[in-house]
Amino acid sequence: MNNNGAAHTLLAILSIPFILAVSHDVYLNFFSSPEKIEEVKSLNIDPNKFQMTPLGWVWIQYSQITHDMVRDSVSPEIWKNKIVPVLKSKTIVVSAVPLGVGIVYTFFAWLLGIWPFAHLQRFKRLTGKKDAPSVYATDKAKKATYGRK
Repeated sequence: MNNNGAAHTLLAILSIPFILAVSHDVYLNFFSSPEKIEEVKSLNIDPNKFQMTPLGWVWIQYSQITHDMVRDSVSPEIWKNKIVPVLKSKTIVVSAVPLGVGIVYTFFAWLLGIWPFAHLQRFKRLTGKKDAPSVYATDKAKKATYGRK
């Protein structure tokens, strides 16, 4: 049994934006109007009509104020050259980047034995066994004693 809850937690947190982006686009394409709901019910769905939303549209649609604040606080050159290309990208793609980086990091961390897998490599080196012990070991623990006067 591997004790790599930190890796699972990291990947779960990084998958949240991707799940939200996919859910948002599915909602807009299939459930945002009564006509679209009827198409889904009758299985009259054309996959070629599926449109992914750009990140900039989502930001303006749901938080125009923060969009304007960031645009005003950043120089026009940085806005045009660095931020606008990201905002033109599809939300699903942008939100998949942290998840992809997390998956690659987790793989290399496992390969190299660094956090969150450092305890596995150390345990293998010291004992020659494959699996590290769980935090909740089944062995009987020593009973704690308290000195009373």
